Amino acid sequence: MTASQPLPPAFNGLWQERVQAIRVAALDLDGTLLTAQGEVSARTQAVLRAWIAAGRQVVLATGRAPRQVRRTAAVLPDAVLICHNGAWIESRGQTVFRNDFPLAATHAFLNRILSRYPALAIGLEADDTLYVSRALYSRIRSQFQCAVCDPRTLRKPASKIILVPSCLAPEQRRWVRASLPPRSVWLEHAQYDLIQIGAPGTDKAAALARWLQAQGLSFDHVAAVGDDVNDVAMIARARLGVAMGNAVPEARRVADFITADNQTDGAARVLESILATVARPERHVA
Repeated sequence: MTASQPLPPAFNGLWQERVQAIRVAALDLDGTLLTAQGEVSARTQAVLRAWIAAGRQVVLATGRAPRQVRRTAAVLPDAVLICHNGAWIESRGQTVFRNDFPLAATHAFLNRILSRYPALAIGLEADDTLYVSRALYSRIRSQFQCAVCDPRTLRKPASKIILVPSCLAPEQRRWVRASLPPRSVWLEHAQYDLIQIGAPGTDKAAALARWLQAQGLSFDHVAAVGDDVNDVAMIARARLGVAMGNAVPEARRVADFITADNQTDGAARVLESILATVARPERHVA
């Protein structure tokens, strides 16, 4: 793979041919579509409307919970929502796929680690509600709506388990990770002081592939834009994979192009470049 290139205003040569097939924009939220203030800029909203008007589709692929993504999706009522890093797919208000931890596995894991570390700061997303231990609640109560409980008493399968790295001593981190159900997905986000744990097979790219197949499409029809470790597979597999200017090195390494950062409409510029390219006559290169 060649080194990532700066995003052009429009694509030329072989890239002009390649982007003609793109029908779907798969966009991460935090650090990508959203500004640091959690907003979708006016420029981004305008290009999203143009994208939809051109007969194309938007998939919002994020680690966020469905209830949070729906607020952002208010500007995109027909967007497909891939939430919890691929553990939940929602389309037109209907949940069409879930990949939760089995209840028995969740319960066994929580009993094991909380018996050893009863004051652990831990949370679980279950049925689109965030349940947190008292230790985690003391850290996040001003930021998120959540329900406080002893997680061991929760009788719901978890879509995602949440930990706070700064609250974990090295020995605790090793113990928790070794205690996870087999093949669990561990994602650590240094910039957010967050660890997200998903059930086996949880992945944005895998969820996107599932939805694409149901539409008769493939990754050959996708432009994917993201900034973090949970975007890497999606960027790598897309026909056009773009990393944000603020992306982590892992995402930049697999991207075809690097756009501007999320404070300067980097995601919008990707869609603008594609629309500018497809508006021109296709040019075949020998």
